[in-house]
Amino acid sequence: YARRDARIKVIHKSNGGLSDARNAGLNIASGDYISFVDSDDWIEENTVESLTRMIMLTKADLIKFRFIYEPSKKEQETYIDEKEVLFTGERKRELYYTFMTTARLNNLANQIVKTNLFEINNNDFKKKINQGEDFMINIQLFFKAEKILITNDIYYHYLKNEDSITNNMNTSKIIKNIEDLIYVYNIKRRYLEKFEIDNNKNIVKLMELHTLNGIYNQLYKIMRCKK
Repeated sequence: YARRDARIKVIHKSNGGLSDARNAGLNIASGDYISFVDSDDWIEENTVESLTRMIMLTKADLIKFRFIYEPSKKEQETYIDEKEVLFTGERKRELYYTFMTTARLNNLANQIVKTNLFEINNNDFKKKINQGEDFMINIQLFFKAEKILITNDIYYHYLKNEDSITNNMNTSKIIKNIEDLIYVYNIKRRYLEKFEIDNNKNIVKLMELHTLNGIYNQLYKIMRCKK
């Protein structure tokens, strides 16, 4: 493909994991916006064209769209009641609530983001974790973006592979995942004040329940571990 189209750049490097691969792409990216497609996944043919049109109309710094699971064809739940909503100023607070209490906005793949928003110089977000690594980046991107467009349009196909890295585990990996969830929870507690929602006891309680649910899911996996 690189021989056929000069805009395509191929990087040859040793396998350093998902975040390392994304960073390698970011280091050579020259466009105004970035979008990720993870291995085994794919996007609709009109994705870039449609998103570019939305950017031109709304001047959004970040656009979040939905995905569909493959091969089940199950659609990700809708983000909003309307077809699309532009979040700016105080309305962004609604997105912070969602970030703190659910995992619906965590994924980095099903969105397009202004490239300069990825300039994150914070040691908290350089720690290598397996659970919550997308959240750790996305919470920064959503905080820095001035205009965020949320659309219920589906452009991304997410392959749900039961033998993937996240499913093929042993107990030591699961324990590491639980440690990661607790680490991310502590980061969330600090961001409550940054988002000016630290006095909302209901948000704190829902955030705690969400974290506990994640830990429960990891403990349940122990029962199915081959190792």
